[in-house]
Amino acid sequence: MYGPTYRIGLMLYFLKILDAKTEVDKKTVDGFEKSEDRIALTTVQLVIATKEMQGKTLTAQQVYETYLQPLMKAGFIDSNRSNITSVIIYTGLLAWSRTP
Repeated sequence: MYGPTYRIGLMLYFLKILDAKTEVDKKTVDGFEKSEDRIALTTVQLVIATKEMQGKTLTAQQVYETYLQPLMKAGFIDSNRSNITSVIIYTGLLAWSRTP
């Protein structure tokens, strides 16, 4: 369905946003600080980044269907449950995926 050029463009978009993050997400819950075990993105963060980078306002579902789903099907990114919230986080599977 998606050609190699399209998948490469999506991966570069994802990596640009991921590379802009310098630390894991953290949150205080019931007086205890929780943090992710790796630098990752949520769909909400990707919605905000899409607005900033492209001037487009997309829903989380649109970001998932347009960007994340093709990358997961191609094996470029993976999804995991967040350690701090009930959302899914997305990480790069290639060398760009990094831990803090």
